[in-house]
Amino acid sequence: MKIEFGVQEYFNELKLMDVQYGQEEELYPWIYMLLQMAECRKKEILKEWYEGVSIRDVHKAQKAKGDKGLKKILQSYGVFPDMVICGIERGKSENVYGSIEIKKAFSKNTLNELKLPEGEFSINKIRLIFSMSNIRVKLLSRKEVKQDKEKQDKIEQYCSNTNGERIIEKSIVNIIKDIIKANVKKADCDVSFDDNRRHKNNRHFVIKTKQEEILKLDLEKLDINIDGQKITSEGKKNFDIEEWEDSNSPQLINTLLTCNRVLYTNGLVFYFLKLNRSKMTIDVKKIADLQPMYAEYKENTTPSPQLLLEASAEWDRLIAGLTSIDWHQPPVVEIPSI
Repeated sequence: MKIEFGVQEYFNELKLMDVQYGQEEELYPWIYMLLQMAECRKKEILKEWYEGVSIRDVHKAQKAKGDKGLKKILQSYGVFPDMVICGIERGKSENVYGSIEIKKAFSKNTLNELKLPEGEFSINKIRLIFSMSNIRVKLLSRKEVKQDKEKQDKIEQYCSNTNGERIIEKSIVNIIKDIIKANVKKADCDVSFDDNRRHKNNRHFVIKTKQEEILKLDLEKLDINIDGQKITSEGKKNFDIEEWEDSNSPQLINTLLTCNRVLYTNGLVFYFLKLNRSKMTIDVKKIADLQPMYAEYKENTTPSPQLLLEASAEWDRLIAGLTSIDWHQPPVVEIPSI
């Protein structure tokens, strides 16, 4: 497969995306072609030493009962990437070498800037997310509660006050926090409630710990006892890095824990992330940043020679960076046989 296009052609397509649709999936074929263009360069350079890769679009994947093979691997940490890089040679087609995570470049004709700090970072936080409304419903649906008006009223006292604000949150929050602390006390952890991260009825509990302990903590299911009523509440577990402010960081980390490598992009800035599983650290490197050149390009009907030179230089840096990625380097993830 021979693919070749330049920065002006690419920028012109981005301008059309910006004004016509502008959603994330518009970038998928162009990122695919960029990756294939880099693979063509590798093949020209390495000749008989070149090992190909299979680039698969999996962004529509959904968890289903009985999933096997690649689908089962990709849901290990609850997220599906947009694309995965797999082996192609005989005996290696069962390997996953990395993944691609793509974010849309524009919102309402405004550029969505993509920013990650570069360097090495420790995965040192777990964010557990529990639904307060689900806990309330589970409590009220218990048989002995349904049949006892006094118990219903008592639970409702936890759940709301005269202002319509739920005061059970504080009670449940403290109960959950105590349960988490009891489960992690041997791991030298700090447990807190993040009151700034409220979304509908979801509440966030943050556990800070040593990175070597991070995968040992299994806390998605908690047995909760409220006024003698025992229920099991299932939460969602996200991993996080204290120094990162990117709202997509939990998804990125979960994808890295599945695939070891992630190319992260909005079509203009490109980051390459690698997981060191033994140290539970992530190395972040920016490959290229076309954002400032594109911002100027889209505002000018006739771009200046200087802008074209700058954009071409950064484009060359992008292609060189993508070409330098050796997806075959260990570690790789083996796809279980179907």
